[in-house]
Amino acid sequence: MEKRKLASVQYVHHITPIEGADRIECVHVLGWQCVANKGQFQVGDSCVYMEVDSFLPVCERFEFLRSSSFKRSELLGEGFRLKTQKFRGQISQGLVQPLSILPKGDYQLGDDVTELLGIRKWEVEERVKEGDLPDVAIQGEFCGAGIQKNRLKLVKPEWYVFTVIDLATRRRYSLPRMKELCEKLGLSMVPIEEEGESFPYDSVDVLLERAKGKYASGMNKEGIVIRPVEPVYSKTIEGPLSMKVLNNDYLLKE
Repeated sequence: MEKRKLASVQYVHHITPIEGADRIECVHVLGWQCVANKGQFQVGDSCVYMEVDSFLPVCERFEFLRSSSFKRSELLGEGFRLKTQKFRGQISQGLVQPLSILPKGDYQLGDDVTELLGIRKWEVEERVKEGDLPDVAIQGEFCGAGIQKNRLKLVKPEWYVFTVIDLATRRRYSLPRMKELCEKLGLSMVPIEEEGESFPYDSVDVLLERAKGKYASGMNKEGIVIRPVEPVYSKTIEGPLSMKVLNNDYLLKE
C-alpha cells in the first residue's frame, strides 16, 4: 500500500485578508486555505503544507498547536491532530509552515516530507487474525456520544469500516470483497450512498452540490468520499485513488 502524502513542499499561490483581523490572513496552497500569521508568507513562497487529519508529533516546532489540537490516542499516543477549524470566521484547512521547519537540504516542489517530520495519519486501525480469516488490516472510525459532536446522534459508540487492506499484497479490498468480509465478521460499513458503473459528475460545482445534505439526525453531513469499486493506483496522489468532497454547509457551520 502506497503511503499518503500528508506533508509536502508546496508554494503559496495567493493570499487574502480576513475581515476584522489584524494579525492573521488566509494563505492559499493547493486549492486549500489556511490561516497564518500576517506577513509570514508572500505569494510564490515555498512552504510545507500539512493536510487535515495529519497527526503531528509532540515537539517544539508544533508546540503552538497544543491549546487547539492536542490529542491522546491509545493507538497513536500523544500528538497534534489537524482538522478543519475556523478563525475570525475564516475556515482553515490544514497547516502551512515555512521550509525552515525542515532539516537543511535541497527541497523541490511536491517533495513528500511526511516521514521526515514524523507525521502520521489520524485513524483507527484494527487487525483481524482469527481462524481461517485472511491477514488484513481494517480501518474505520468510531462515532458516538462525546466524539466530534456525535453528528449521527448515536446512543452508544459504533465503529464503521471504510477500508480493508490485504497485508500480503498491501492492496485495498474491492468494494464487493469488503462488503463480504464485513458481513462475515458482523461489522458495520460506512453508509454507501451511491454505486455505479460510470462517474456522472462532470464539474466541481456538481460534486459540491452532491456532497450537501443532512444525516437522519438533522445535522449537516460532513461530505462524501468517492472511490473506484476496484482499487486504482493514482500517480497524482501517489496512492490508491480516493477523493473527499466536503459539504460547504458543514464547513461554514462547523
